[in-house]
Amino acid sequence: MLKKIMSKLVGFQNETVEEINWGRIGQQLKWMNKFSKGYRGRIGLLTGISIFFALFGIAYAWVYKDLVDQIMGNIQTVIAIITNEAMTMRAMSLWAKARHVYDLAASLSIPIGNWFVLSSVSILIIYFAYKIISYCYSLFMQFFTLKLSTDLGLGIKRKVYAAVLESDWLSLTQYHAGDLVQRVASDADTVSGFAMSTVPGLIVQAVQFVAALIVMIQLDWTLLIIAFLGMPLYIFNIWLKGRRTRDYSMRTLELGAKNSSFLYETMANLMVVKSFMLVPQFIKRYRGIHQEMYDLTLEKTKYGIVTGAITGVIGRVISIAGFVYLCVRLIDGNVTFGTLTAYGIIAPMVTTPITSIIGFVMSSIEISASAERVMSIFELPRDRTQVPEEVKVFGRKADADGLGLRVDNLEFAYIKGEPVLHDVNIEVNPGETVALVGPSGEGKTTLIRLALGLLTPDKGRAYLATGKGESLDLSVETRDFFSYVPQGNTMFSGSIRENMQMGNPGADDAMIQRALEQACMWSFVQSLPMGLDTPIGERGVGVSEGQAQRFAIARALLRNAPILLLDEATSALDIYTEKEVLDNIFAAGICKTCVLTTHRPSVFTVCDKIYRVRQRSVELIKATRDQEVEF
Repeated sequence: MLKKIMSKLVGFQNETVEEINWGRIGQQLKWMNKFSKGYRGRIGLLTGISIFFALFGIAYAWVYKDLVDQIMGNIQTVIAIITNEAMTMRAMSLWAKARHVYDLAASLSIPIGNWFVLSSVSILIIYFAYKIISYCYSLFMQFFTLKLSTDLGLGIKRKVYAAVLESDWLSLTQYHAGDLVQRVASDADTVSGFAMSTVPGLIVQAVQFVAALIVMIQLDWTLLIIAFLGMPLYIFNIWLKGRRTRDYSMRTLELGAKNSSFLYETMANLMVVKSFMLVPQFIKRYRGIHQEMYDLTLEKTKYGIVTGAITGVIGRVISIAGFVYLCVRLIDGNVTFGTLTAYGIIAPMVTTPITSIIGFVMSSIEISASAERVMSIFELPRDRTQVPEEVKVFGRKADADGLGLRVDNLEFAYIKGEPVLHDVNIEVNPGETVALVGPSGEGKTTLIRLALGLLTPDKGRAYLATGKGESLDLSVETRDFFSYVPQGNTMFSGSIRENMQMGNPGADDAMIQRALEQACMWSFVQSLPMGLDTPIGERGVGVSEGQAQRFAIARALLRNAPILLLDEATSALDIYTEKEVLDNIFAAGICKTCVLTTHRPSVFTVCDKIYRVRQRSVELIKATRDQEVEF
């Protein structure tokens, strides 16, 4: 019945939502807490300070209660004296009454005055001391908590960012770039917030709860019942909101990722959007994403209002009932005014930990959505970044004997059952230049990815071979043997020098100049006012496609690896510049072995072998440098 009423009032987009898997949420919370390792000493210190101040607040409430009881007791004594003396003066004459009041006031003025001043000053001193200490504590905690949470948050972001870069390349292709950015930035923030505050907060709340509970029992055990009247309400609130909360959190994160991906793709392809007159359509699509976000936010808001109204009404009824009960107890004399005052201070210290635990349960449901997205990155297969000793030994042999590339009976499919390559055999001997040609989409770039260890063969073998026949399977660790020039514009924002040093971080200006000369780019760099310090915009803004390709070639040459991979690396160059660049590379002896993909016959003359990639297979169509080939 309640579900139908809620659906009618809110208008759910999803009538049914997934049941909460508490076991999975528990695993996610435990996993997130691991991120606090290395910061636990500082977190423990702040937790200890928070516990001390929580106990200090409880002690303050107890002392305040005693002072209030003393004041009320003395006031009652004065009232009793006045009542008794009034009865005595009832039969006196007016003059005698005046004389008696004067004598009574004179006898009581000093003790009453001393008592009043002492009590008032004590209360004021305790009150202001507590407020000053509270303020200093809040400033201290605000500064150091912010400092520690920032340090922890940035540390977690770095770990998530590193996890993305170290993950298997093929596994990462299932995500949009904007989605990955969202996981590194927004979701990592959520994880850091949990690791920083949740467990320490629960410890502080638990200590505060036990101490406040003991004090409240000492005051009046019946007050404990009033403090716990709201428990069923909080449990009801979890039952009412739990599943929807997780559903809303997941959908919000997914829409945020969708929004980021759309913006990223738009900005990355801005020239295409403008040249195809797509601006109105893209604005409309962006408005559509915003409409989805608006509808979800509106539904979440309505749901919060409806559930808040239900729990709010019940909560107020409980509060009124508790207040009436306390008033009756006070009138009957079963509760002192000081006890009532202390209860007003301590009651939140009992109920707040309970609500905090309930809030922790609710926030855990929300956080689990972000945790799941971050965990999925850490659960991806990892690249191995450490170079085994076997690879180092093989590298020394390759330096002496030369290095080639072999593929034997290889099969590979991106999607199981849909092979891209079948029974592929390729032989690249040390010092040879081999071309892979064929229509687009037939698998040439896939072969390059296999060579770089970005992909793993489903069948067969892909391996490096020295001139003496020693071999080593291609893997992540063998990437160090390759220099790679990919398709398209692969320049980074930064100076020309910074882009070149990505090929060799230790390269000096003389080495960079030689590489740029071989790529036919040095004269262009010399003509720039800032030379190597000239900034390049994001994705190579400021240089042409042909210039970007030649910069990428120079960057690869600086790496000085045994095998050079050129994936359509000269497609944006004119025939004469292409020939000059390739002649420079081979004449300088930089390139010992070269594998290139191309559509251009002008490259064929420099090739020792040519393989045609077509219909999932590879065919040798040129076996020697002198052999002519028609393509």
